[in-house]
Amino acid sequence: MEIIITEWALNSYLELKAEQAFTSDEYKQKIRPDVLLLKDYPTHPKFGHDNFWSPEFPNGYKMKWRQMGNGKVQIRLPVGIFNSAFLCEAYVKENPKQEARKLARFKTHLQLIRLRRFTERGRLS
Repeated sequence: MEIIITEWALNSYLELKAEQAFTSDEYKQKIRPDVLLLKDYPTHPKFGHDNFWSPEFPNGYKMKWRQMGNGKVQIRLPVGIFNSAFLCEAYVKENPKQEARKLARFKTHLQLIRLRRFTERGRLS
């Protein structure tokens, strides 16, 4: 499966990096390799684990990492699965209300992807 980086994903990556939500080593050794597993979706065993991958909406899923960065935060990466995997706006999970707002935005992003109204910033292959 092809992995498409949306503008939402790129912007959120840059913001999280600036906030030091994760270290360079965590990105290279954990986050990026996990994202690259999307090439093998849904066959890789990690996609069967609720602590790593959870469905949120039709075609909408969430990747999860815990204990990241010096603040030991939880990072979430919403992913739209259609013919390709579309990386959406990543965020640090702070509380249930904030997560509900982020998931509402994700739902909107999924609709925009369906309508082909998003900006592609790159692909991972």
